[in-house]
Amino acid sequence: MPSHDSSSESVGLSNSTPSSNIFSGDVSSFSSQNNVYASGDSGPGSDGFKWSLFFLGLLVIAPIIGFILAFNAVSNDGNNNYFNDWTNSLSGPEEVIIDGATYNSWHHVFDFQKDPVPTNSEWIYVEIDFYNSNNWNSCSASEYNFDIVSSIDDGIYWYDLDCNGDDLDNAQGYVTYDGSTFTFAVDTTKSPSSSRVDGEYMNEIDSEISLVIIPILMVIIYIGLLIYSFNSGKKELGYGLLAGILTGGVSFCFSAMILSIMFYNEY
Repeated sequence: MPSHDSSSESVGLSNSTPSSNIFSGDVSSFSSQNNVYASGDSGPGSDGFKWSLFFLGLLVIAPIIGFILAFNAVSNDGNNNYFNDWTNSLSGPEEVIIDGATYNSWHHVFDFQKDPVPTNSEWIYVEIDFYNSNNWNSCSASEYNFDIVSSIDDGIYWYDLDCNGDDLDNAQGYVTYDGSTFTFAVDTTKSPSSSRVDGEYMNEIDSEISLVIIPILMVIIYIGLLIYSFNSGKKELGYGLLAGILTGGVSFCFSAMILSIMFYNEY
């Protein structure tokens, strides 16, 4: 009886294995290879750079912070605290009685961004002029005049005017206000030529604080985002924020220009 060579049989079986895998339709070998790419962030040929995070820092976060800084600077601009207006068309005269004496009075509604409060202003100067070809006469008051009420008649608070000029040396004058309307009462029969009101609104503590605190806060937030992005593996966000220093600066300049136009047109 012929002997059966087991070693040759095993060799034959092993040699037949590759061909059986190829033609058997078994997809396990291919699926395991595909899993290598499925488990990663990207497939072959990609560097894995997350552009969405990059543009988030470059075109969203940085410009927003630039806009916030611009709005804070423009809205708290010290130039917005000043008020001034001038007129040569005073209404009047009308007779008023103050402390039993009769005065001629003139008034005008001045054009201010908001109603001034002479008794609560950084400084204020009001003046009514009586000009003729020979000399210049005027009556004026500063913030110091508004510290003391000179007279109260029918609920109206009158404050002293200081009158100067050859024709007004001995004249008595008063001024009162209601919002942006200023009324001047002077012991004279002359007609005024012009009047003006200049001053500065009282500085608000909140505005001064925000001019300092908000920029510091924005810088801290920006640096904090940079540190977070690199420490958390979101380096693309960090690169976007670094590049965003440029877009943030552009946003600040452009926003400041637009906001300035809006603010000054409003006021």
